[in-house]
Amino acid sequence: MGLASAYTPISGNAESGYPVISSSNDDLIINLPAGKTVAFERDGYQTMDLEGNRAAVDESTDTTEQLAAAISTLTITTADMEDAIEITGEAIQGVAAMAANVSNVQDVLDEVDDTYKGDVHKLNKHFTDDLETAHAESDDMIEATLKEITDELKKVQTDLDKNVKAAIEDAVEATEALSERNAVQIAKLDSYEKCATAGQLFNAGNGKCKDAVVPPEKFLNKVTYRVFTNEDGRDGGYVDNRYIVVDKQTDESYLRIFYQDNIRTHGHDTHASWNVMFCDGSGNGCGRCSDPGELRHRRRNIQQHGWWTNDYVGGGVTGICKRSEARALNKGKHMLKIYIDWNRYDLSTGSNGGGNFMVDEVVKY
Repeated sequence: MGLASAYTPISGNAESGYPVISSSNDDLIINLPAGKTVAFERDGYQTMDLEGNRAAVDESTDTTEQLAAAISTLTITTADMEDAIEITGEAIQGVAAMAANVSNVQDVLDEVDDTYKGDVHKLNKHFTDDLETAHAESDDMIEATLKEITDELKKVQTDLDKNVKAAIEDAVEATEALSERNAVQIAKLDSYEKCATAGQLFNAGNGKCKDAVVPPEKFLNKVTYRVFTNEDGRDGGYVDNRYIVVDKQTDESYLRIFYQDNIRTHGHDTHASWNVMFCDGSGNGCGRCSDPGELRHRRRNIQQHGWWTNDYVGGGVTGICKRSEARALNKGKHMLKIYIDWNRYDLSTGSNGGGNFMVDEVVKY
């Protein structure tokens, strides 16, 4: 069926904020502002037959239900829109406040920037000027220091060159002197070798070779010998005439001693020691041998049952010596003597016969 009349608003128009209702064929068109509701009435009439009335009633019922559902949906949508509008309004107010704050902060920053921009510029310029001054002063100081170091190094180098030059000159002179001496020594060695090849000796005095003539005694041990025949009855001290003088030829040699005599001891438990003493060439400063050790003849006689003894028995001392208690037996003259100690009772040296002293110079291997 068709509409017999159009729908019109109760009051108002779209410009005044009220809804606008219009129709087009079978459609009902409602223009509703946001957040608004509308009630409307229908003003018109329809003509229909019974069947048409029933159909119109059914159609009207359907249409009414549809309108009710649309109005319900529209009401919900409108409420949601009102809530959204309210929230949006609050948000807009917050944004406006934030914009005001941002604008205020920007104003403060602009003011601070204007306030300190000049000071920062001045400070930057002052710092730049000081830095340039410091750089200039540092450059001057470094240049002056480098000049001092360079001058000092030049002085040191000059002194070093002088010292090195002097040392080189001395070394050259010393080398030349050594070369000359070396040449002389080489020449002598050549002469010695030439003479030795011919079975001769080189005479450094005249620079010629000569036959080797060596006295036989130079190859023989030097022996000193002395004999004595007197008797000395003393019981202690140096024995009379028991000495010998030796003329030693080298410091390294040893003296080899042979002393022999007729020795008498008289009495029960008689004993004594005959010692070889080493003195200087005049017989003074005497001492026993210390290297390798003492040289002596010791005798002791004990008779049982109280009988007294009166023995005449030969005795003697042999050995070598290089040093005495008083001195080393070096090259030169030395006197050897016999001295009695550790003595008891009646003694006699040289009874009923003679004795002898023999000393020769030997090398100890």
